[in-house]
Amino acid sequence: MLVEAAEREAFLNFIRLNTALWSIEDSVLTVSSDGVVLVDLLSHDVHQSIRSLYVGKILQRQFNCRLVGLVGNMMFSKELGFDYSKQNAVLLAGSFGIADFLNLEDLPASVPTNGFSAADTEAAIASLAACPDETLSDFLLSWRATDGCRIGEYIYETVLRVARNPFLTNVRDVLYRVTAETHHIHNLVNATCMATPIVAFASGHMSYTQWGMTVDIILRRGGKAVWYDSTGNFSAYLIDRAPTGHETLDSHVRRIDKALFNEKFKERDKLDPQFVAKVRLLFSSDFFLRPFWFEPAKSPPAALAPILRKIALRKLGWPDDPKPVVCVFFHCLSDLPRDDEQIYLDYYVWIVETLKIARRDTTKNWIFKTHPSNRGTYDVTNVTEQLKVEWKGCENIFFLDDELQKMELYSVCDLAVTVRGSISYEMSVFGKPALLAGRSVLSDLGFCYVANTASEYEELLTTKFDTLKLTPEMQERANFYLIYDKIICRLESTFMPYWTYRLTGGSSIWNALSERILYNISDLDPVAGAIREMFEGGPPRTINARFRGLAKSNSTQSAETGKLPALEPTGAISIPIGDLISFGLNGSGGLAMLSKPSRVDSTGSWFAAGQSASLGFILSENGHGKTAAPIVLGLHIFTPQAHSEICISVNGDVQPGVVAQGSGARVHNIELTAAAAAQGGIYVLDVALRNPAGSPVPFRLDAMQAAPLANIRRYPDVQPFFGHRIEKDGNREFVWMPLGVDFNLAPDWAGKKLRIAGYIPFSMHLQKNQIAAFKLDAVVNGRLLKTIETSADEGFEILLDFDTAGIGDDGVISVKLRANSGFKPDGDDRELSFIVSEIQAA
Repeated sequence: MLVEAAEREAFLNFIRLNTALWSIEDSVLTVSSDGVVLVDLLSHDVHQSIRSLYVGKILQRQFNCRLVGLVGNMMFSKELGFDYSKQNAVLLAGSFGIADFLNLEDLPASVPTNGFSAADTEAAIASLAACPDETLSDFLLSWRATDGCRIGEYIYETVLRVARNPFLTNVRDVLYRVTAETHHIHNLVNATCMATPIVAFASGHMSYTQWGMTVDIILRRGGKAVWYDSTGNFSAYLIDRAPTGHETLDSHVRRIDKALFNEKFKERDKLDPQFVAKVRLLFSSDFFLRPFWFEPAKSPPAALAPILRKIALRKLGWPDDPKPVVCVFFHCLSDLPRDDEQIYLDYYVWIVETLKIARRDTTKNWIFKTHPSNRGTYDVTNVTEQLKVEWKGCENIFFLDDELQKMELYSVCDLAVTVRGSISYEMSVFGKPALLAGRSVLSDLGFCYVANTASEYEELLTTKFDTLKLTPEMQERANFYLIYDKIICRLESTFMPYWTYRLTGGSSIWNALSERILYNISDLDPVAGAIREMFEGGPPRTINARFRGLAKSNSTQSAETGKLPALEPTGAISIPIGDLISFGLNGSGGLAMLSKPSRVDSTGSWFAAGQSASLGFILSENGHGKTAAPIVLGLHIFTPQAHSEICISVNGDVQPGVVAQGSGARVHNIELTAAAAAQGGIYVLDVALRNPAGSPVPFRLDAMQAAPLANIRRYPDVQPFFGHRIEKDGNREFVWMPLGVDFNLAPDWAGKKLRIAGYIPFSMHLQKNQIAAFKLDAVVNGRLLKTIETSADEGFEILLDFDTAGIGDDGVISVKLRANSGFKPDGDDRELSFIVSEIQAA
């Protein structure tokens, strides 16, 4: 168990406090049972240990027995470089009153009657060494201990995870060592069960040899397991029998959820419609009920989907291709590749077999979405890159890394394919069908399709593809799953913090725990009651008692609802012409943001080098109806690097790049075409910056504002041409301008004149920059038409005659205003240079 050096003092303070308080609670406990509750302390993650220990204390009161801690620094921690400290685990466990430990590193006093002798282990390794590569996996997976324990399955998944290699035949040395360790663990746990009955095991893992096999053996010896979820608020399952046949321990979790989900789904009409509507809106924020460090896969508003699909197809090299798009989502290749029942050996075999189907079926385009964690973390072989090379000749296959924004991928996908990934739920909520090549906790809940054989899998992807439709009931089941999993079955514990290793704001978890145990009594924690209920004949998954009361108290008024409101993404934001939309902390621009900024401050949203800002919105007149084209959209962009090129695409059409000569704030104007407006006033923008060498650079998006291009009379109507907000001095309106201002006018301005009037505060520039004179140049299509120069505070007027300027080669009139001095006032991040009070056609 890992304790950060900076948190050591808080950890020790918690140990002292926890020891004192639990010793008081334990003083009234009478141990009357010969059995023990085993508590998992094998993880380096403190949250795993905290939850195990607290669940163990609840079970101790349930069975009136001793607690025993399970410790040991095994291959799983050593080979993967986890900073596991057995000393810290023992110290923490001691504060919960645990004095006895089962150390997996110890040797059993003797080999149990159904165990493995040294000769057995030697013979098993020899049989593996003699087995040819072609049959090695099948041979290993057929292994069962004499008590029926699925020992071969646990060895298989442990070897691949520890070696971070999806190929068993490549890591025979690891296979032999894991086999020896597995025999050792099997002997030790079996001997313990024979000496002292283990009535229950509390753990957050049920996989790999050190956890999965331990659970398996305890279940076969008549004990039970409480498996708690490892994310979010507390949720746990009661597992009461060992797997048989093709079952896995996760198969039991799946069956528990299937029965309980269907029961609660039938009762959905009892839910308060206002409560459901609130949950829908909260979840649509893409942050609610997710850890603070989680980057959401933002679901795009449905109104934007057609344009996002067009953009995605263009990026993929399939512009305007009408063929359906199948999206196959990679798993982490070595992470639990046999977690539940499935039709292929493991994730790698599934990917290769699906690629073969895709190559044969050219009636569709196929995206294979790679998993970033396969780049070294879960796969040291780099096999994903090898597959890209091997299959690059297939024009209907695209290996996708980061070429698409998440919302573009959601929009272009017609069918999501996975073995057991959470994408099956996410796509169903978005209204797209999902096909699974295996079983998972989601597979049996009625909102996705599951192939039972390899031949059925290929049929569903090819000849029966048109049958894979998301029905209204499937959509409603997907909508309900959020409420079922995140609300009905989860509880906010008064003793255990929400599952994040670092609390929001960087607070120490140990200080948070200390505060919890100081002000709460364990008996009143909802988690204690929910776990007791599972053992006393209730559902084998924890239920939130407060939710039960909420549903019951609102059953009469909600009976009229008839149907659960959809948990779909919120609609696209409608932006009235003329409104300034800010992307700062308190601005409303976040609703139009389709990509996640790296950070947000009071001024705007920052994007790191290589990131792009994606915006989706509907432009309207006063927030209602569609706007007439053409209009100009002004984007307020700040770049810390000079000579950065602003690259923008509108609905997939790349706009001419504009170079910001200096660093600081700039307003970049885009003429939105009539073709885009004809699509219902819906716009999707992609904004990125790069330096002269073509490398991406960071930037901040501060605001945007739209205005009719043909309606230039006074400055307030064309604010996006310039920089900052409108200010007032009495009845007089004015705007401070930055050092440089760029805007474009349509060709129909040829032969017209534009008058710009304002004020130059020379004394401020003199005080800040000690300049001798203030200069303001007006440049049209690269030609200098006017220069204002002054050494006094005075007004100015610029008259631009577009007859003399001519029109650019691209048919656009480009206007640039450039000043030689700018400054930042105290307490203001804006760059100020001169004031504009009027702009009008002359």
